[in-house]
Amino acid sequence: MTMAAAVAFSARAAVRQPSPTVRCDEIILRVAGKEGAADKRRLLLGRVLVPEPYLAQIERTYRQPWRYFRKAGMVIRGGLKAPVSVRVPRLWRSRVAIRWGNAGAPVSSLRFEPCAAFGANKWNAYSGGFYLQSPSACVPLIFRVGRHSASARFGLGVRCAPTP
Repeated sequence: MTMAAAVAFSARAAVRQPSPTVRCDEIILRVAGKEGAADKRRLLLGRVLVPEPYLAQIERTYRQPWRYFRKAGMVIRGGLKAPVSVRVPRLWRSRVAIRWGNAGAPVSSLRFEPCAAFGANKWNAYSGGFYLQSPSACVPLIFRVGRHSASARFGLGVRCAPTP
């Protein structure tokens, strides 16, 4: 391989792959208002109801590399014009992965397609959850809607210390 070919190959390898998209046809439930979906969830960015801070009952998958799983639905406000993205911080990507909708294999980031046609007073629920290397962790995720972002921690099988 020539030097130019090697440089071109390494440049292509460094290009980030786009995050998988969770489409509107993957919604499993629509609720009339956030009160109908809230339970112990937390509202982020006024548009995303994330799972509660402590999630017990981690299940063993008996698969590599993600040996543990915790089901946790995601609920997103309808009527959005911008996608909602969720990502695992870089330093956590060898320890945790996520999956909602029919995204295929667990990933470190994904985006929810904006489902504007369903109206702003509807909330759309998606199935999925967290994949782990170990049976417990305090997992941070970063959420983004348009130019705004927020992070949330999830105690999976363990309670997390309060954030300052």
